[in-house]
Amino acid sequence: MRFLAVLLSIVFAVILITPALRNYLSQQAEIRELNASVEQARARNKDLAAQLALWNDPDYVAAQARERLGYVAPGQVLYVVTDPEEDTAEERRAALEEEINYNRRAATPWFTTLWDSVSIAGYASGQPSEPINPAGDPGKDWQPDDEPAPEPDPDGEVSGTDEAPAGDEGVSETP
Repeated sequence: MRFLAVLLSIVFAVILITPALRNYLSQQAEIRELNASVEQARARNKDLAAQLALWNDPDYVAAQARERLGYVAPGQVLYVVTDPEEDTAEERRAALEEEINYNRRAATPWFTTLWDSVSIAGYASGQPSEPINPAGDPGKDWQPDDEPAPEPDPDGEVSGTDEAPAGDEGVSETP
């Protein structure tokens, strides 16, 4: 009986102490993380203070202006050497434009892309902006709602009309 009482007391003590111990350990881990972030912030502040001291030096500012912006002092000549294997600004712009368009298309829903492709079908580059004259007569002004002009026969008569020739009132000729 005594053994059971001691065992129950130990179990009860463990149950009471476990949450407090868990909280203590998690708080200690949080304190370690916060101390590490404070040390990182102090190191960054030290680096920024060193950079500020550099930017307060006029010689450093002039050197950075020459290097980054291509500035030269009066009387100096600027020589720019380009690498022929490196892309030109236009090529970089075209590549960036292509990447942006690709990302835009990737973010567009499929049904919008489908509708856009259906709506622009038939508008290929190199196509004439005006409709083509179906009669093939480049000299005649033609509008799309006009009917094509009938072609003359080798005899000089116009074929394809439903009108009877003059003098043959009762005879109709079908083409």
